[in-house]
Amino acid sequence: MTRSATQYGCPRCGAEVAADALVCGACGGLIHRQRLESLSAEAKRLEAVNPPAAAAVWHECLRLLPADSQQHRANAGRLGMLSAGVRPAPALNPAGAAGNDALSLSLLKTVGSMAVSVVVYWVFLVWQFAVGLVLSIFVHEMGHVVALGHYKMRASPPIFIPFLGALINLRQAPANAKVEAVVGIGGPVAGTGAAIACFIWYSATHSPLALQLAYFGFFLNLFNMIPMPPLDGGRVTAAISPWFWILGLAALGGMVVND
Repeated sequence: MTRSATQYGCPRCGAEVAADALVCGACGGLIHRQRLESLSAEAKRLEAVNPPAAAAVWHECLRLLPADSQQHRANAGRLGMLSAGVRPAPALNPAGAAGNDALSLSLLKTVGSMAVSVVVYWVFLVWQFAVGLVLSIFVHEMGHVVALGHYKMRASPPIFIPFLGALINLRQAPANAKVEAVVGIGGPVAGTGAAIACFIWYSATHSPLALQLAYFGFFLNLFNMIPMPPLDGGRVTAAISPWFWILGLAALGGMVVND
């Protein structure tokens, strides 16, 4: 089947998109990512030597970005500063942001913070549960990592923080609400899978440790789906409407009152 003159393939996933599309509806990627990266490099080079020319290049970037995206707002701000005769701070790539860490540095950050968390939890818990707890959180975070990798989004490696779990800092804004929702739900899906595995382990062995880890895993991932930022549920429901955050606040308040 041949494509019509008004459609062409997404350079990332190959899905058909309209000729005037800026974001692929299938994968959520920016259609003009490569062009944006090239324009960004040229604009940053020109800012120091020819601000008016740099402003013209940033204006070209705006035409290739969704008007409701964070990248569009950031570039519009830079364009306004250049037009006013103010030299902006060094720019981020309009199609992304700071790059990912090197693999060795990422492993050091993740494994090192995991080890610290295990030691801290060991003070209050038996070491077996401390290790299982951190591994459960790790599986949850890897769900986010897989989703981020699918959309080729730049982010920090998972950093573990005792008593707060772990976090991943995005280094570029999601292209649209669908991408943000998929990235947000990736963690709870993977974490719930780990909890199910622990429950199967308990069913086969009647291990108290397996039951405790299964209970904790189900609770942690269900709690994370409360529709309220910065929880994962807040990111997922943002794809529908931020008004759901009011329900999340009410649910969180109800938990506090009941406790």
